[in-house]
Amino acid sequence: MLDNDEGMRCAEELTRAISSLDEATFASIYTEDAQIWHNSTNAIQTKTENAALLGAIFAIVDSLYYADIERLPTPEGFVQRHVVRGVFKDGTPVPDLQACIVARVTNGKISRLNEFIDPAQFQQVWDRIADSGLAIA
Repeated sequence: MLDNDEGMRCAEELTRAISSLDEATFASIYTEDAQIWHNSTNAIQTKTENAALLGAIFAIVDSLYYADIERLPTPEGFVQRHVVRGVFKDGTPVPDLQACIVARVTNGKISRLNEFIDPAQFQQVWDRIADSGLAIA
């Protein structure tokens, strides 16, 4: 059983990593063999693939952060509900994205993350990434 403090510390690191807008910082919160699953695609990403996806998002925004955070420790990690908010580089607000994640923590890093979102809420982000010519995994 995981120590609650370790899971909560990893949840805080996740929150800081998203706000950093830095792909390497975000990748550092994961174990080398981390699996990141998204309900919107029913696919699993590797650490590298997920960091690249976030890198594409970071490239089109001036800020991105989690707001209205609710989190609970679990025996294996944590559960967190939050709203993703931010501002695009042109000053337009990023549409709110309601999200829930279930994370497993191993040796102080996230080894499995299951993310539940409504992809329609983030469509403007996907459209802007496509318009920018950035490739996402």
